[in-house]
Amino acid sequence: MVTEFWTDTQNGKIMEKTPLAIDGHVHIYPNFDLARAIAGGRNRLCALCNHKAAQPVWFLTERSDCFFFEQLINGELDPAFSETFHIEETRESSAVKIIERQNADKNTSLLILAGQQVITQEGLEISMIGTRERIPDRKWSAKEVIDKAEQSAGFAVLNWAPGKWFFGRGNIVKSLLSSKRSTDMLIGDTTMRTKLWPTPNLMAQAASRGFRIIAGSDPLPFMGEEDMIGTYGFCLHAEMRMPVQSIKKALFSAQTILTQGSRSGLLQFIFRQRSIMLEKQQRKSH
Repeated sequence: MVTEFWTDTQNGKIMEKTPLAIDGHVHIYPNFDLARAIAGGRNRLCALCNHKAAQPVWFLTERSDCFFFEQLINGELDPAFSETFHIEETRESSAVKIIERQNADKNTSLLILAGQQVITQEGLEISMIGTRERIPDRKWSAKEVIDKAEQSAGFAVLNWAPGKWFFGRGNIVKSLLSSKRSTDMLIGDTTMRTKLWPTPNLMAQAASRGFRIIAGSDPLPFMGEEDMIGTYGFCLHAEMRMPVQSIKKALFSAQTILTQGSRSGLLQFIFRQRSIMLEKQQRKSH
């Protein structure tokens, strides 16, 4: 990545933009090894963008039964976590930095943006990023969830998922692409689209209409899946005085979003897809 600069119109100073290495779809589940997730996810993101000064960023997409961000800022995690990591507030309550205490002088920070994965009335998945607002699943339509993300000063990501952009729900996606502006939402691609799966037609249509596509790892709720974090993401630059608003502005700007990393191979995809389907069945039975 090449370092970029911007001009502060208020004081006329030329300021440097921060290179960002972002995983656009991160889940943190209770059975994850947090230290492993943070250290590994941070390092893999830095390697993706091949820039020593890149700031690793997670877009949290928390499931309705997960509350990692609130536990993080309220000091409700295991005491050992606080002994290892320092939490640094930003100018926005929906973004924090995690810094490894032993290496605080070695640029080991990880920026985390709060966010929720919402299941809409139609069964689509939309991430509300950069907001701590939580809304229940299946209560609001896709259009309403996208509007709520904007109203909360965050932004929406319409996530592609296996089987969810076909048939009736595919028509809902088509309708959203026709009725929404490219500045209303992003399109999310994840490791759950196997390497052998070409760009879906609707995703290609979205790109042709100016919708920006971001990549994310989408780890599943199983031990060891924390190692997926940072394997698929993207890079861009932003001035970072206000992390959420700065990143939001950069995402919807004309600059190139550079997708990096790799999606799941076919056998890995089959195993992961089968595992998540079984897990969903178990949750429904309880």
